[in-house]
Amino acid sequence: MKMKFKIPTPDDRQDQFYSTSFLVKYIPEIPDSLFQRFKRHKNQFGEYEYVVQPGGMSSAVEPTIDILIPHVKRAFFPRNRMNKYSVFSDENQSILVSRKMQDGMFTFLLQHEEGKVSINSKRLTKANSEYIMAKLVNRMCFEKSAKTMIEYLDTLMVVSPRVLYALENRTPYSFFNEGRKINVRLNTKRISEKECALEISDSLWLPISNKDLDSFLRFHRDRNNRSKKWNLSPLNLIKVLDPTTFLEMSESTIKVMHSFLDQNRTKKIVEERAQKLLTEMGKKFPTKLTLFNYYDRKALLVNGQLSDWVIIAPERNPDRASHQLVEVYSIKNETGVEGEKENSKSSVHQYYHMSGPICIDNIHNNSSVGDQMVSRALALLNDKQAVEAIYTIRSHLPSSPLRVDKSLLSKEGIN
Repeated sequence: MKMKFKIPTPDDRQDQFYSTSFLVKYIPEIPDSLFQRFKRHKNQFGEYEYVVQPGGMSSAVEPTIDILIPHVKRAFFPRNRMNKYSVFSDENQSILVSRKMQDGMFTFLLQHEEGKVSINSKRLTKANSEYIMAKLVNRMCFEKSAKTMIEYLDTLMVVSPRVLYALENRTPYSFFNEGRKINVRLNTKRISEKECALEISDSLWLPISNKDLDSFLRFHRDRNNRSKKWNLSPLNLIKVLDPTTFLEMSESTIKVMHSFLDQNRTKKIVEERAQKLLTEMGKKFPTKLTLFNYYDRKALLVNGQLSDWVIIAPERNPDRASHQLVEVYSIKNETGVEGEKENSKSSVHQYYHMSGPICIDNIHNNSSVGDQMVSRALALLNDKQAVEAIYTIRSHLPSSPLRVDKSLLSKEGIN
């Protein structure tokens, strides 16, 4: 049979999905009596389709994987008290999954034998196998190479989910400096089958076993105090991982290390990446997106199909995470103010009526200011569709689009 998974995009849109399709063969075949519950998933193309809903994506470490796992369990794991809607109940079931890619077939075998699970004959825990299946389904939405998928599966089966997270997202690490908590992300790479390395300073890589890295992440990512032995300052971390390097550390190399860690602060990395994306979007859509200053606040003018929109950043970077860090307004009509426009400090506000702020929530509560500006801009560029998914903007739409005179913005200082 052909199976399809539709996975929600990690933004505010409720109608946008990534998808992947692949062939699935159950060995032995599923009896017709059990197969009836599966037929409700069949779409018009003959694919058995699972549509993953975006609810509950806010607080998980890997939100997409977190919401994908229950659907993976229904399709690939036997029915039990915790998995009531599975398509099969036999604990001795093999499932062959294959997908045609640009450079050949990607195929693997998932086996259930008397409550034990294995992939390609490698025994795994049930939790790990569910995680691996979810990661594979998600990766197939984007990957086109069978060779890359085979290598990815090999990595998934060798390292733990936490270590894989570090390899894909860098290793979170927290320490205190002069009474202030510093959160950073350390570059991480595999150096052997059983070891990784962390970059603690510029070009200074320290080896750490997969087992120790898993324990390190349990403390610094999951806040599990059972692994509090990793509650170390940068110098003590070096001492634990590589005593020889610790003895060679001088005052100047310690200063370099602290400067390096300061450049890798989590919040700073996220915001810089988001601001870079915002600038790149302005270059990609020069006639649709315009960055400008609004009373010394960064703002973005978006030319939608139904209206012009203004997205305004907060006066300063907030200390707390929130679903709504930015303000969104629609341009409804001119205010009728007379006078020379070039004398206006903020022409958008003075010469146009800005309707709002409009309530638009992010799915995640930890998105940066730049990310929130980008996600709203992408939605409002196609406001004809956005109005169906984001009902709060409907009452702020003008009767007909009113376009802002961009020459006013140039006098305010477009970036």
